Amino acid sequence: GLCLIASFFYSISNVGQEYIVKSRSRLEWLGILGIFSTIISSIQLVILERAELETLKWSLPVVLYILGFVFCLFALYSFTP
Repeated sequence: GLCLIASFFYSISNVGQEYIVKSRSRLEWLGILGIFSTIISSIQLVILERAELETLKWSLPVVLYILGFVFCLFALYSFTP
């Protein structure tokens, strides 16, 4: 049941993306995607991962791994549409 619900919402997301990209400019879509995904991800991080962030030992390799992950996601969402 959860798989069907998730696939339903995923398909709605894809159809909505296609509609927005075809009715508006690509740069506007990427800007909206970036702003709202940053806000939603930050809220999820604060709510769900607060304890893990407090116990994380920040070092150069950790920061580089996080930045690499952010770059890969940026490339994925920039080149996919």
